Amino acid sequence: MKCPTCGSEAAGRFCSDCGAALGTTPCPKCGHEPPAGARYCNECGTAIAGAGEMAVASAGGPASGKAPVNQAVWYMAGALMVGLILVVAYPVYGPGRA
Repeated sequence: MKCPTCGSEAAGRFCSDCGAALGTTPCPKCGHEPPAGARYCNECGTAIAGAGEMAVASAGGPASGKAPVNQAVWYMAGALMVGLILVVAYPVYGPGRA
């Protein structure tokens, strides 16, 4: 199967080169098959459950009920930055300095 976005050979549900959705998910309300990667049905406007929500849920977004993994990385980076500032500031402003 050729990817409709980049034209390279692809297999599965997503293109391995560009990440575009390859298959279509039929609308749960009217059964119409919108274009690959569509978030809403072109006929009735119903949200397609498999399009955008799966990507958000697997990344730990609001649909999954847990904090995203990227947020933990930012907390760690902030803690390391505070530690670095303390290490640099201690010799300058530490005890014995007036």
